[in-house]
Amino acid sequence: PHRYTTDEACIPSVQARAIETVDEIFRILDGRMGDGPWLLGERFSACDHALHMYCTWIEVDLEGLKRLSNYPNLVRFVKTPPRWRGVSKAY
Repeated sequence: PHRYTTDEACIPSVQARAIETVDEIFRILDGRMGDGPWLLGERFSACDHALHMYCTWIEVDLEGLKRLSNYPNLVRFVKTPPRWRGVSKAY
């Protein structure tokens, strides 16, 4: 929050807005993913690596955002064991 304001009193509103923004982005991504196994449907891409990382981090790092469960397509995506080389070794 200190990156976006120097006023300590504004920090809670900056944090709240960040959570709203992430929720909106996840809503868009969840809708875009639909039933496809990947963000681009049947085609695996670098977007899937990034999305997997962000979805995994978000549940750990953002105290106020405990709502990944609101996005069933993203939950399915994250809970599916990664099959691509490198990521599967980390799990």
